[in-house]
Amino acid sequence: MAEVPAPHSPAHEQAAALYALRVLESQELVEFQEHLAGCGRCRQLVDDDRETLDALIEAAPTAPAPPGFRARMRDRKDM
Repeated sequence: MAEVPAPHSPAHEQAAALYALRVLESQELVEFQEHLAGCGRCRQLVDDDRETLDALIEAAPTAPAPPGFRARMRDRKDM
């Protein structure tokens, strides 16, 4: 029998933003993907965030990310 996904929460919305940025890793990634499969709200958030990111990337000049950027973004999820 398939598991029922956990109810949607603010933590899932934070994870959706991090997922859109492609900074979730390991167990957090697996857990969020499981939630995402059954949560229309998170799918919409990811789609919206990726659309916004694509527009920003298209408009912004190319520059390398500063050292530690990925780690700082990952750490922000606890805010």
